[in-house]
Amino acid sequence: MARRLPPLNAVRAFESAAKHQSFTKAAEELHVTPSAISRHVMQLESRLGVNLFSRRQRRIHLTDNGRRYAAGIEIALDQIDAVTRLVSDHTSDRNLRIKLMPTIAFRWLLPRILPFQAKHPEFMIQIATTMDEVDLAGDEADITILNAKAPRPDMVSDWLFDEVLIPVCSPSVSLCGPLQKQTLLTALSRPRDWPVWFAGAGLSEPGGLIKLDFQYSFLAYEAAISGGGIAIAIKELVQDDLQNRKLTIAFEPAVRTGRAYFLVSTVTGATRPAVSAFRDWVREVCGLPLDRLPLESGK
Repeated sequence: MARRLPPLNAVRAFESAAKHQSFTKAAEELHVTPSAISRHVMQLESRLGVNLFSRRQRRIHLTDNGRRYAAGIEIALDQIDAVTRLVSDHTSDRNLRIKLMPTIAFRWLLPRILPFQAKHPEFMIQIATTMDEVDLAGDEADITILNAKAPRPDMVSDWLFDEVLIPVCSPSVSLCGPLQKQTLLTALSRPRDWPVWFAGAGLSEPGGLIKLDFQYSFLAYEAAISGGGIAIAIKELVQDDLQNRKLTIAFEPAVRTGRAYFLVSTVTGATRPAVSAFRDWVREVCGLPLDRLPLESGK
């Protein structure tokens, strides 16, 4: 008989919220947002068909069902943790789990990870994508790439590149005529990119623009390569296409957002052979400036 198992992330969110009687404190413990905790708990409640918390005046309290479930879940999670540590202690030095945003995975990581695997066949590499914040402290992954204004003070962070926005299109696209006659390609995951570019360029966003939305930025980039319109792109992620003339810059200027991308791991995880080797390799192949690396916790 198949087991009826709820999503593990939802279970962990509930267990922490039940322990602290607070979504905010659970979010701090798991290094996610309170809204993410709330979303996971509601997902679990929907799956179970019962209310685990009563919510009154911005405070939460366990229901009777919630107390029963919390007691059982704590025991189950302790057992999972124990057996996981028993098994993973023998293989953790060889495992490299990377979890990051889909566009960064497709456009930045993929061209770099294949040569790394060829150079280090002793490591077992796992790559997963997510649009949610990756919980490194909760052992969700060994490495992620974080988009932020500054490195995480509690993590080991290697600066990769600054976020610079540029409009790009296929060289076959005619840029004659008003912007309103062009199709602007956008990503639902990054709805502010075009407004940020217009503001940074000192322009008012014209009304009546034709827009084509994609779920992820890399799909918008591919549509631009195919001649489907003008995509707003992160410059670093389309450099190869610009050099190969698959894309061209449609308009100036390039606009800095004040954010950057960082290769991030926990302080403890950064000392593991697989993580350390990958960080060293990224510095080598990317030619990263040594004065920007590494940005260690507390330094």
